[in-house]
Amino acid sequence: MTLSSSPAIRRARPAHVLALLATLLLAAPVAAQPSAFRIGSTFNDIGYGMAVDQNGFTVVTGRFAETVDADPGPGTTSMTSAGGDDVFVARYTRYNTLVSAIRIGGMGTDSGEDVAIDASGNAVVTGRLSSFGGAVDFDPGPGTVNLRGAGDDDVFVARYTAAGALSLTPTSAEDVPEAVGFHVSEIAPNPSRGAARLSVTVDRAQQVVVSVYDVLGRRVAVAFAGVVSPGMAEAVEVPGLTPGSYVVHVAGDTFRATRRLVRVR
Repeated sequence: MTLSSSPAIRRARPAHVLALLATLLLAAPVAAQPSAFRIGSTFNDIGYGMAVDQNGFTVVTGRFAETVDADPGPGTTSMTSAGGDDVFVARYTRYNTLVSAIRIGGMGTDSGEDVAIDASGNAVVTGRLSSFGGAVDFDPGPGTVNLRGAGDDDVFVARYTAAGALSLTPTSAEDVPEAVGFHVSEIAPNPSRGAARLSVTVDRAQQVVVSVYDVLGRRVAVAFAGVVSPGMAEAVEVPGLTPGSYVVHVAGDTFRATRRLVRVR
C-alpha cells in the first residue's frame, strides 16, 4: 500500500500543512515601528520639553511659526501661529499616533519651555509669555482665559488634560486629601444661576475661611470667615458670581478642602 492510496493519510495532510504554516507565521519576526517623526514648517520650530505619562504616551512642548501639521500619520491636524512664534503642546502614543495637539499664543513670541505630568495625567506646561503681543487666550476650547505680560517676557504655567482641554486645579474635591474630624458638603445647586450653599461641620471649634477663586487663581470672594462650633453644621452661602467656573476653598485650622462651582446665566 502506497501513501497516496491511503484516504486517512490524504485527509491528514491539510491539517499538518496548516499547523506548519501557523507555526511559521507565529515565529516570524514582527517589523518594528519607526520611533522617530518630524513636525515643523519652513521656519524655526523647536521642541524644548518632553515628558512621558502613565500610559507611556509622550507629551512635547515648544514653539512653532506659520502652519504646521502636528499629526505624523496620514491625518492632518494643522496649527497656525497667531503672529510670531506660538506655544504647542502635543501628546503621542507609543506608536506615534497623535492624541491631541493645541496652540497657545498671541502676536508676540511665546514658547513652551518645559512640561511635566501630574498624578491625574494632565500636562503641566511652563514657558515664556511675550508682553508685546497683547492678551493671550490659554483656553484652546470655546472658553476664554486671557493672560497678559506685565513687561518684557513673563512666565506662564498652564495645565491641560490628555484631550488638550484647559484643566482647573484642582479639578474636583477628590484631588485634595482631606483630614478626619470635619465634613464639607457638596455645593448646591451646582451649576447655579444665583447664590449657592454648602455646609461645614468640625469636631472641634476652629477658625474657618471659605474663599472663591476663578480659573486664573484670583480670589474673587470670601463667602465666610469666622469660628465654627463643634458638631454644628455651619451653613455658608456662596454669593452670586459672573458666569464661569470657580474653585471654592475651605480652610480650617486642621483641614483643607475644595469644591468646584459652575455659575451659569
